[in-house]
Amino acid sequence: MLQVTGLSVAFDGVEVLAGIDLEVDEGEIVVLLGPSGCGKSTVAALLLRFLDPAAGTVALGSVPLVAQPADDVRRCVGLVDDDPHLFSTTVAENVRLARPTASDADVAEALRQARLGEWVDALPDGLGTWIGEGHAGVSGGERARLAIARSLLADQRVLVLDEPTAHLDEATAAELAEEVLGDGRRSVLWISHGTVGLDMVDQVVEMSAEPPSSEGAAACPRAPIA
Repeated sequence: MLQVTGLSVAFDGVEVLAGIDLEVDEGEIVVLLGPSGCGKSTVAALLLRFLDPAAGTVALGSVPLVAQPADDVRRCVGLVDDDPHLFSTTVAENVRLARPTASDADVAEALRQARLGEWVDALPDGLGTWIGEGHAGVSGGERARLAIARSLLADQRVLVLDEPTAHLDEATAAELAEEVLGDGRRSVLWISHGTVGLDMVDQVVEMSAEPPSSEGAAACPRAPIA
């Protein structure tokens, strides 16, 4: 479904990524591992068409992303990063942005899947509680899980998770990984430098911290959890 072939990226004429190859099939879970600064988030930006490659191909199905309108790409490919934005509105509307026609019940279910059920229940007005600037405080972990809830509600075919558990404790991160990775409803590229969720994935792709003249990324398949 999602293919990256011979990918290279350059900024101001300087090559910062080279020789990246990976493939995420229908319903497959792939983890992209590597140290900070190796270019993992740049790969995420390419998959959402925030950037276009200097060389190589990024394709959804058999169609290169550069041949598709960016809005069409983002209707199919969703992103949750480590610094999601919250809007100054209610909890429900922050999540419902992903699917404006969703009911309160749909929003509540997405929040519970994102391990925020108890948090919402404890809020003074539940789903109607206002958050964002000037309103109820939200921790980094809660912001991350709100973003996960948005992505689950959107139900996109491909989900790119860029360090979404960075602000979570290990137990909550493991629970969230099980919820997001375990339902088999979508293809997932999980970008990480840690080990959470690795026992649930189909393939691990490791990115080197070496300069672009090196091999770049090497795929190391692993069997999915039984």
